[in-house]
Amino acid sequence: MSSLQSELSIPRNVKLWALLAFIYIMVFSIFALIIPESDLPVNTEPIFLSWVIIILMPVEILLIYGTYRFFSKKRNVTSLMGPASIMYIFSFAPALYGFLIRVLDATLRAYAIPLGLTFSLVGYGLTTILLPSLNESIHQSKEVG
Repeated sequence: MSSLQSELSIPRNVKLWALLAFIYIMVFSIFALIIPESDLPVNTEPIFLSWVIIILMPVEILLIYGTYRFFSKKRNVTSLMGPASIMYIFSFAPALYGFLIRVLDATLRAYAIPLGLTFSLVGYGLTTILLPSLNESIHQSKEVG
């Protein structure tokens, strides 16, 4: 049982990628809060791009789940690193979106960072929860094929 458990454990490079994604999520969110208000451009109305980006934040969580479903059904996946990379990049995107809105839009600045951080952490948690199941699915497909 222990050999099966060690075989199904998440590889070290995937764990390092997860740590890097978490650090980037935190760094972008904290760095955006450190930028002084006087250094940012001032406009009086929200930019349309900012509204589109805010709508894209929850879509990233759906993309994480879609990636999980896609790779769990695919039988020729041999490594967990590819799907994990894609899923962690999707979880990092809302933090980057929040940073962009913080820099570009004066009206939505107060909402951008908390929304980006929230959706990034939810996506990160979802990815962390789904990866062991995906790893098990990949190992089962290796044994069958």
